[in-house]
Amino acid sequence: MHIISCIDDAKVLEGVEVGVSEWTVVDQHRIDQFAEATADHQWIHVDTERAAREMPGGKTIAHGYLTLSLIPALTGKFVEVKNLERAINFGLNKVRFYTPVPVGSRIRARATVLQARRRAGALLLTSEVRLEVEGERKPACVLACPTSARLFGDVHDPDSEVSIAIRERGGYQLMPEWGTNPANHYLPRRKTRITIHEDELSRVDNPLLEEAEGPVSEGASIDDVAF
Repeated sequence: MHIISCIDDAKVLEGVEVGVSEWTVVDQHRIDQFAEATADHQWIHVDTERAAREMPGGKTIAHGYLTLSLIPALTGKFVEVKNLERAINFGLNKVRFYTPVPVGSRIRARATVLQARRRAGALLLTSEVRLEVEGERKPACVLACPTSARLFGDVHDPDSEVSIAIRERGGYQLMPEWGTNPANHYLPRRKTRITIHEDELSRVDNPLLEEAEGPVSEGASIDDVAF
């Protein structure tokens, strides 16, 4: 467990994988209870007989939001904040459900701190959490970027998408001198250059029309356009 006594302790954890939980079984009783609590009784979750006939693998699957709701319990022991008055879930930035969780599956959480900062007199921790299904290569749930700015895969497989990206684009780990060997790698920023013509700025359906500030010169990159 990582102990946070001040903002500096939290800043040190940025980019660090802070924990991997124990495996937890998602059984039909848990799924049925979640269905009752949320009034979501879709047959793919609760009708075991129909699922045996029509679902791939012949099993019901857990609600995506059920797996998501397990995150606090699974990650609660990764970090301890000293003198904590209360902990509040501020929200979710991006969530994707990549893999179904069939009944009887075992799942676990893997968390990495992305950012730590002060906000209104409190400590705001932003983390990436992956819910992994035992035996599956892709996580069931990832709080990640929908624009594919984040890649997931096996860094130990030289032919995986992530290994190729790291190798070809100069991927690196943060603070390797600490010897923590984090699972996350970072890719250098790539600037995409585009040419914006004056007639394109006058199109009614162009989102740059109202938000762009000042003239955009020919050959400007998208990073040079004000949003």
